[in-house]
Amino acid sequence: MIEAGRRRGPLVWLAAAGGFAAVTAAAITGGLLWGERGPAASAAPDDAHATAPACAELPAGAVEAAVPSGVLETDTTGPLPGAASGSCAWSSVDVPGAEPRVLTVDFRVHYSDGGGEESGEARAREELGDLARVSEADAAVPLPSLGEDALVRQGAVEPGAAEALFRDGNLVVRVWYGGPADDQARDGAIAVARELAAALR
Repeated sequence: MIEAGRRRGPLVWLAAAGGFAAVTAAAITGGLLWGERGPAASAAPDDAHATAPACAELPAGAVEAAVPSGVLETDTTGPLPGAASGSCAWSSVDVPGAEPRVLTVDFRVHYSDGGGEESGEARAREELGDLARVSEADAAVPLPSLGEDALVRQGAVEPGAAEALFRDGNLVVRVWYGGPADDQARDGAIAVARELAAALR
């Protein structure tokens, strides 16, 4: 069972510093440009996702397998220019007797613009393309089983960490997993991403 709480440990902050919770310069620039074009403040009828999934909707078994006895430390949602975001983070760093693990799942729902010139799905595809270019230095590897633009990469700061990224329509999902050895972190991030992708579809 995943217990809700507010404990914090060092790996949580490493996860944020590793680039998962950080907003890339490309994303910021894109948001400003979308704002100038007057993007929709909510989903259009053709947008597959209107809001970011709630943390409670994530497959509990996948979370428990990645972070045994983990504590839910972050459960946030919020608006962005032409989009909406959500973030969930579980940690077992402060759990007695548990291996220190951190799992963070970040969502960004892109909306079609108000003038109908660009779809939310196209914007989500563009974001993943920007992230793929940023990831070239992080030994990013394509993940075709999760979509043509999905990928997995090593954590930017924390050595024992990996991040899997994929898209479901107009929703971009980033799964950051830290704590175990590199190969285990990579496999763990992919496993959670696959479970989540199956639940979304």
